[in-house]
Amino acid sequence: MLQTLRSTAGSWVVKILFLLLILSFGVWGIGDVTSGWTSRNAVEVGDVAIPPEQLSTEFRREVNRLRQVFGPQFTDAQAIQLGLVDQTVRQVVQRALLTQAAADIGLRVGDEAVVEQVRNVPAFQNQFGQFDPDVMRYVLRQNGFTEQSFVDQIRGDVARSQLVGAVGSGATAPEALASALFLYRGERRIADVINVPASALPEPAAPDDAALTAYHEQNSTRYTAPEFRTLMVATLSAEDLTDGISVSDEELQEAYEARSYEFITPEKRDLVQVVAADEETARRIIEATAGGQTLEDAAAAAGLETVELPETTREGLTEELVEPVFAAEVGAIGGPVESPFGWHVFTVRSVAPGGEQTLEQVREQLTADVRREKAIDRLFEVANTMDDRLASGATLPEAAEAVGANVVRLQGVDAQGRTKDGVQAEGPANLPQVLERAFTLQSGETSNLVESGESSYFAIQVENVEPPALRPLGEVRDQVIADWKAERRNEAAAAKAEELATRLREGADPADLAAELPGATYVRTEPLTREGQLTGPIAPALREKLFELGTGEVAAVPTAEGQSVARLVEIVPADPVLGAAQVAQLRTAAKDAIADDIITQYLTGLRGRYDVQENRAVIDSLFRQQE
Repeated sequence: MLQTLRSTAGSWVVKILFLLLILSFGVWGIGDVTSGWTSRNAVEVGDVAIPPEQLSTEFRREVNRLRQVFGPQFTDAQAIQLGLVDQTVRQVVQRALLTQAAADIGLRVGDEAVVEQVRNVPAFQNQFGQFDPDVMRYVLRQNGFTEQSFVDQIRGDVARSQLVGAVGSGATAPEALASALFLYRGERRIADVINVPASALPEPAAPDDAALTAYHEQNSTRYTAPEFRTLMVATLSAEDLTDGISVSDEELQEAYEARSYEFITPEKRDLVQVVAADEETARRIIEATAGGQTLEDAAAAAGLETVELPETTREGLTEELVEPVFAAEVGAIGGPVESPFGWHVFTVRSVAPGGEQTLEQVREQLTADVRREKAIDRLFEVANTMDDRLASGATLPEAAEAVGANVVRLQGVDAQGRTKDGVQAEGPANLPQVLERAFTLQSGETSNLVESGESSYFAIQVENVEPPALRPLGEVRDQVIADWKAERRNEAAAAKAEELATRLREGADPADLAAELPGATYVRTEPLTREGQLTGPIAPALREKLFELGTGEVAAVPTAEGQSVARLVEIVPADPVLGAAQVAQLRTAAKDAIADDIITQYLTGLRGRYDVQENRAVIDSLFRQQE
């Protein structure tokens, strides 16, 4: 049905139908669709309204943040599957609740506090470590902020932080709780362990054809080939559009001025200095260097040490030292200069001159950057053109050719991009995202244009779908035999482990039992805790089981290699006196956890005070387009 609508969307019949549909909504409204709520906002919290655009922007910022962790292949669809939409809704609701609560109690944040917060943002500092308004505007523009919206957010963040800090400040954790946690976490256990790898058991004889056929059918999922699809993929990126874009001298000059801080290299000096407590000592050091001593020797004679300051810029020095140091000649002794730290005597070992790259020097790179920025701006228009052609019934190759998009064909690939031979298929850089979308389409269906990252799009046509199919026994016979034998060996290892466990309970020596079975190993463990990294042949499942046993008790557990049989030898309790520092840390952690619980309860109370409405129809329609 969807494909039919897309292929006929350009006809006058469909346009008239859509016009009638729009008019009907205009006359009758959409209240019935949204269960009686006619608001166009995504979320409303008391008097605060969050429109769809704001929620989408918040979601986009979270996706971009996660891409820094998972890489550029992290898609919107993956973010939605991970629950990022609901998480974003919770975040905006919580901020709105705290904002209104702060306003109701008269909590205000002054301009001075906001300015201090803004000036201390590391991303707003230039190469000299100074706050730079031009850098700030550039960073805000790249992240979708205006100056006013960012200032408003900072003001709100400070107010909310102060409110949350006040709510959680009364949390305390009893000493008894921290001690109990320490005793639980610090308890250690020692055990005798026999490891029985399945490979230590005799290899069983190969099964007959009847058993092999039955095993193949009973484990059909294991031997079923995945679904394979043949795809036509069209990709459109900003890089595809740069060739036809020109950049004027005026545009270059404007870009150069906006990014001028990038092209300035400050002068740097390698400096050695000594700081004396008084002027007299500093002058004695200078006199000693005039007599032929090095600055290091003269400082040592005065009971002081020199300090090296390599690649020092003007911004790296106190105000009093800047002019003397940067006016000094290489090798000369400078000073004494007084600063809040004392009296400085110094020498400059070397100078790395600074400078500023001219527009001509950076013209090539700057031209490429501006051309790409203009291509990104043009990309949206070109993408709409391609999407309109697809909606009008054009085939994917036709629509791609009309706008200069690239087209590749992927022959018979699974959802991970592997061919039937198990080879990873070559495709576009965003292949994981392409495959994720491709395997949601029907055979013969063409997707609309999907945004991929910040500067590219793709569309897919599914040419053919080969459904999953059980591979014939003759094709996977060797694998089936190997799996059948491995399963029989695991069963034999489990039976052997139960036998060893019984003999351990009867008092047999574990080392002697291990020696009876070639390939088995025996170890007495180091004291094990409930948490932390395991060393040696101890499986996590075994450690968990040991903390369920009493002294002298025996248990067998399966492991990745086979089976482990253990007898608990000793329980070593934790000593809270020796672990006083850890008890203190646990008490702090418990206090923080309790504070978090209090804040959560406070937010729950605020939800009861301020009416919270989540317009799921708007939210779902907003993000359904990105799945």
